[in-house]
Amino acid sequence: MKEKKKVSVGKIITLSVLCVLTILGYVFDNWIFGPGSVFYQAISSNSVINTIFNKIPAVIKTVQIVTIAYLVNMLLRFVLLKLLSKSNKEKTIVKLITSFLKYFIAIFAIFLILNAFGVDTTTLLASAGLLTLVVGLGAQSLIADIIAGVFIVFEGVYQVGDI
Repeated sequence: MKEKKKVSVGKIITLSVLCVLTILGYVFDNWIFGPGSVFYQAISSNSVINTIFNKIPAVIKTVQIVTIAYLVNMLLRFVLLKLLSKSNKEKTIVKLITSFLKYFIAIFAIFLILNAFGVDTTTLLASAGLLTLVVGLGAQSLIADIIAGVFIVFEGVYQVGDI
């Protein structure tokens, strides 16, 4: 019999604190991120200290993005596990979907974080599309095998565990 994973108290407290900070960050949005923010004023004659102080809103936004991405990932995984975890086939489909969603959410969060720090993400997105095209053309047989495996799982010709 499978043992359920136990969530540690420290993880729950950390996630709760991050959720509260995320909510407070959105409540005090104008104070932290607005044009009259205290973080966009010079606090010292040293330009390095001013640059670090000006990046505090980007760090706060990064914590918010990571927290929301983690919560969305957990919520989607929980919903999929509750809806589709009856047979071995459904468990395999859930693993496949949650793995895809995890990477999609992570890539989306990385683009949002880079945007928070002022990086032009449209150029990166175009470069990623070009790189995907090159890798896709180079790995046609691998991609064909992956798609064939997905069709085998979804069509139900073979069951999970068949030899």
